[in-house]
Amino acid sequence: MNLAEAIEFNARSRPRKVALVSDAGELTYEELARRLSRAHARLLKLGLTEGMLVGVCLKDTIEHVILIYALARAGMVMMPMDCRWSIEEQQRLASHFHPDAMIVEAGTEPLQAMRCIEVAAVMAEDETGPAPPPADRDGLPLLLSLSSGTTGRPKGPRITHHNMLRRFWTHWINLGLNSNSRYISATPLYFGGGRTFAMSVLHSGGTLILFPPPFKVEALCDAVARHRATSTFLVPTQLRRLLELPDERLRPLHRLELLISSGAPLFSQERQSVREKVSPNLFEYYASTEGGGVSLSSPEDQSLYPDSVGRAVFAVEIEIVGDD
Repeated sequence: MNLAEAIEFNARSRPRKVALVSDAGELTYEELARRLSRAHARLLKLGLTEGMLVGVCLKDTIEHVILIYALARAGMVMMPMDCRWSIEEQQRLASHFHPDAMIVEAGTEPLQAMRCIEVAAVMAEDETGPAPPPADRDGLPLLLSLSSGTTGRPKGPRITHHNMLRRFWTHWINLGLNSNSRYISATPLYFGGGRTFAMSVLHSGGTLILFPPPFKVEALCDAVARHRATSTFLVPTQLRRLLELPDERLRPLHRLELLISSGAPLFSQERQSVREKVSPNLFEYYASTEGGGVSLSSPEDQSLYPDSVGRAVFAVEIEIVGDD
């Protein structure tokens, strides 16, 4: 299986539905499928081949999303990086994992001993010829899901297309994301949670609205209202900033059908405050970079079991053991 095939399916079944929204404009599923196929062909023309490790150091743009799927379609392995990192931080990561190439923004300072390709070269609309069919084989790798906690060098567990699809299951079954979702992406695409929820929504045929940080929380409230968003994922730091706003300012968020908190714990009193002031539909999601979703605490669970991180999500087994 190849996750990019879902975009092509959605393009056939709902071609004119809006798939992506950003300040730069909108793309329908038909347009998204066409552009990612062309980007796949351009990657091959630039000399990249299936199985190569490709660093992605881009802003949260429509082009970034297209590239995620173009690499997936080509069977290349993505290494996500934050374009806001210093050149030294980027160099350190590249020297550790040795990607075959890096896709970067225009004017980016090149990394030492590293092939850097500006994203415009991948998105060019010159005559490239059709892309081959999506790569498809057992265990097809998708990305390095970087994880280091708060100390040490980042580890790079390799996540396959199938691993990622299993993560989507919990979003659809336990959280209710689906083709009707209008999901506002307010965390970076290089970050595991932000990227996975964004891909999950597109896989199911929903609409992904890019609203990347940094931003003032007042602007987030306005964006939710303007785009009629139904769902979003925020980290606790963002939720705490929202709690500082007056009730009237938070009114647009009351209509959210799903507000996900993950990445760090909330205190029980904070959860209650978020449900009362921001949205009653708060779900606290506990997950790992390597394994995906682990447990989920629903609004009802939070009231009944305020000190719990919730119940195991679909298809996950939990075992509690002692030191022995």
